[in-house]
Amino acid sequence: MPWAVILHVLFISIWVAGQTLVVGLCYERRHAAEEEHPRLVAMTVRLFAWVATLSAVLAVITGMWLMYRRGFDGGWLPVKLALVSLLVGLHLLLGRMVSQLRRGDGPRRGSAHLLIALGPPLLAIPIVYLVTAKPF
Repeated sequence: MPWAVILHVLFISIWVAGQTLVVGLCYERRHAAEEEHPRLVAMTVRLFAWVATLSAVLAVITGMWLMYRRGFDGGWLPVKLALVSLLVGLHLLLGRMVSQLRRGDGPRRGSAHLLIALGPPLLAIPIVYLVTAKPF
């Protein structure tokens, strides 16, 4: 079973990093030269679809496997699952942003990029704390 924990942590790490990088590429597109836009859009779409989304699905699958094998005990687990649900919601918001980017529009303000980019790491910190410390 340690292999499942290792895979789960790996997939979560890739998911959070992929979300953060997608936001960075969206922001970079705003400041890139016009001839760079198609390349940056293609990189962003591929990163979102093949890295962030695939690792999100695999993280959820391995997480469910771990819950099934280890049980559902602990008051920290519902809080962790609520935070993971927020991470999934942020992923859906990011998918909308990537879709807008493919159409040629997207957030006009850099503050939107900053807020979305801070979301995954700020959600990952309490998730890691809850899993490692199991405070309640």
